[in-house]
Amino acid sequence: MLHQNGKDLFAQLTGQPAFEIFASSEREFFLKVVPAQLSFELDAAGRPVAVVLHQNGVDQRAARSE
Repeated sequence: MLHQNGKDLFAQLTGQPAFEIFASSEREFFLKVVPAQLSFELDAAGRPVAVVLHQNGVDQRAARSE
């Protein structure tokens, strides 16, 4: 789950606390509390369709749910 608090952006995995994420590019983000990155996948219209968590040598993809 992603949520915004003012200008700050947070990510939260199931069963874990929310952590602030920081942009390294327009679609790439990283966390400071653990060595992990998030990459957003976009469709042809530029809308986000999935996010990939890169952590501990594993890539976990989560499709967007409406």
